[in-house]
Amino acid sequence: MEGQPQMQDADGPADSGGEGRAGGPPQVAGAQAARSEDRMTLLLRLRAQTKQQLLEYKSMVDASEEKTPEQIMQEKQIEAKIEDLENEIEEDETFNCT
Repeated sequence: MEGQPQMQDADGPADSGGEGRAGGPPQVAGAQAARSEDRMTLLLRLRAQTKQQLLEYKSMVDASEEKTPEQIMQEKQIEAKIEDLENEIEEDETFNCT
């Protein structure tokens, strides 16, 4: 007698488990599809962010390689000043040597 209730208990969960499985796959499939969509959305968002960051980095690199007109003018002024100072040094050396 005691063996029969145990068998019924064992059969009971198996039957309800079977019912759960029959109803489970659509729910599980729906949950998996939702997770897949969430992952896809996240991946697409990350892809867009990565593309944006790459464009920003590229523009920064391009900007650092190109000289602005102001930078070119400053460099020319510095070069002219260096030439003037070199000429003054040469004149002083020539004047002091004689």
